[in-house]
Amino acid sequence: MNNVLHERSRIAEFIENRIDELRGVRSQRDIADIVGYKSPNMITMIKQGDTKVALDRITGFAKALDVDQSYLFRLAMEQFYSKNTIADLFGATQIGCSKNEGIILNVIREASDNTDPVLTPKVEEKLRHLFTD
Repeated sequence: MNNVLHERSRIAEFIENRIDELRGVRSQRDIADIVGYKSPNMITMIKQGDTKVALDRITGFAKALDVDQSYLFRLAMEQFYSKNTIADLFGATQIGCSKNEGIILNVIREASDNTDPVLTPKVEEKLRHLFTD
């Protein structure tokens, strides 16, 4: 039996970091309930890299962690395929976006730390102002 520990995936690290950020707001038990796991032990196993995130759990994880589900889906796909394969499958930018729109979207995702930012009237006004000057 091979006892060599495998490298944790980016999604495992992302989930662990996001849970740390939510400490005091949402418990690991709460997250497990939202995702649909009977036990928070499954969350621990994912964070440690002992098990992969099932693709059918992405929506629940996105809701529980308050993050963009498409970003989480791409991270989950990396558990099975290389980043280059993901880019080949989905395109280097976002489906339905021009190259420049995809670049802008990626900047927004990075600036929001891959959460799901709310488009408030103030944020919308600022975005519109950026493109009218």
